[in-house]
Amino acid sequence: RAKTRVKSYKTVEFHVEKDLQPTFARKPLDGINTNDVNNWIADQRRRLNPATVKRTYNTFRAILNDAIKSGILASNPCTNSDKITGIVYRQRFLEANEVLALYTMAKQKSDWLADFILWAIHSGMRKTEIRSLIWEDISKLPDGRTFASIKTSKSGKPRIVACTPTMMSILESQKKRKKEGSNLVFPISEMTLRRYWMDLRAKANLPDVTIHDFRRTHASHVAAANVDLNTLATRLGHTDLTMLQQSYAVIVGSAETKATQTIEQIFDDMLKPRKAKESNTNPAARKYASPS
Repeated sequence: RAKTRVKSYKTVEFHVEKDLQPTFARKPLDGINTNDVNNWIADQRRRLNPATVKRTYNTFRAILNDAIKSGILASNPCTNSDKITGIVYRQRFLEANEVLALYTMAKQKSDWLADFILWAIHSGMRKTEIRSLIWEDISKLPDGRTFASIKTSKSGKPRIVACTPTMMSILESQKKRKKEGSNLVFPISEMTLRRYWMDLRAKANLPDVTIHDFRRTHASHVAAANVDLNTLATRLGHTDLTMLQQSYAVIVGSAETKATQTIEQIFDDMLKPRKAKESNTNPAARKYASPS
């Protein structure tokens, strides 16, 4: 049932086949009780780290909630189950010199990779959300503002991300990179992106950085610049501030349009060496040209 609406369906499928079916496949749904769930959590904790168990648990809980909506179950046995403790949320976000190093290396390797990184930093979007964008998801108002619609996110709720000027320039570049038969804004296969990314971070001597860290970088630096946290949470697709406080560093104490202007300035200053020459012809990357 989740296949048509969940972008991370392969992960959900993996959770079910590897971690849930061995324990619960032979039980009727209404035969699963809280004690069964607690025993499963304890068994998983002996083999896996808390964050991994929590992700599979969330899949399990979602399945049972769906059963409730379908009238198969009266209640969810996960509701009163043991809390999964010991989760340490990853707080890695990139500093200015790290962003510049990755961008400079990416520019040398491929224009599309450099633009993918810029888009991730400016938008705060997840990797799967960026790769799934199609041109019908991009809309422009008469006043010049441009928006990217994310129809299916991790939370299952759609949202709209206002584009910064850099994002709008990237869209113009991506129009020239369209592939026949593909309507994707970023027509890049998962394998190609992974191969380029692994090579890039090795060359930049940043082996611990993940693409998702660009999302944390976005959240951390934008929050530190005093953009309204509710606006930021909406932009990232969080329903409240809890996930911001748990998952993103430097969350300190505007409207969306004002937020895009601030975001543009933050990463413009971060990526542009003061004495850089505008030697690149790519309009999205010209202002980020590396020193000669």
